Amino acid sequence: MNDSRIPEIYADGIGKCRLSGGVVRVDLVSASEALDTKEKNIPVETVQRLIMSPQGFVQAVQALNNLTEELKKAGVITRDEKNQGTSDTDQLADDDDKLVLKPENQS
Repeated sequence: MNDSRIPEIYADGIGKCRLSGGVVRVDLVSASEALDTKEKNIPVETVQRLIMSPQGFVQAVQALNNLTEELKKAGVITRDEKNQGTSDTDQLADDDDKLVLKPENQS
């Protein structure tokens, strides 16, 4: 369903995720204008906040895991072999390796 009346939000990624007041809060972030630098820690700013119930969050994680599998099968992303065993914060749920865009899919 593609309804042009539904607002779309672009974000470069996810910042903080937390449980607060019984709801999950996920900060959507955009990189600063210094994107052309080779810095690893590009400054980001929160542009929107997604707030949902814990049940909704679990459903979202499951949907994102399903999409991750589709992206792997389509060859859009692949495992980052050189970074195996990265910290838990770099891992997707139930996945031991960091996933990266294949070079031909990077913009």
